[in-house]
Amino acid sequence: GLLAVSKNGLALRFLPEKLRTEEVCAAAVSCSADALQYVPEHLKTLDLCLSSVSRNGIMLRFVPVSQKTPELCINAVTENSLAREYVPENLLHYVDCFYNHTTTPLKITSGGQDSASDTEDSPESSDDDGLAA
Repeated sequence: GLLAVSKNGLALRFLPEKLRTEEVCAAAVSCSADALQYVPEHLKTLDLCLSSVSRNGIMLRFVPVSQKTPELCINAVTENSLAREYVPENLLHYVDCFYNHTTTPLKITSGGQDSASDTEDSPESSDDDGLAA
């Protein structure tokens, strides 16, 4: 079992439930984030779920509600924005605040007044230089 899932994590779906140990499931998810859907619920630890959703956010769909923390949901949505559909209602605020907080400074830095005035100054300076030369 361990060798098979180490080579192809999705092989976990063919293993009998009794052979799906913590070690085997960790190896499967390490190999393929999508293997989380075949991990028995009682073996879905926060670390295992975080490992999976950080590489495939849609796997948030298979994370037990008890394991859905703000950090885990943010990681999932960061990896794939469509994972927002699987964020519990009570955690959407954290995800939205994270994105509102992180995207606003990025907009200011990359396209805000400072960047725009630098961009505007540069062409004017080169136009002036072109006219002077």
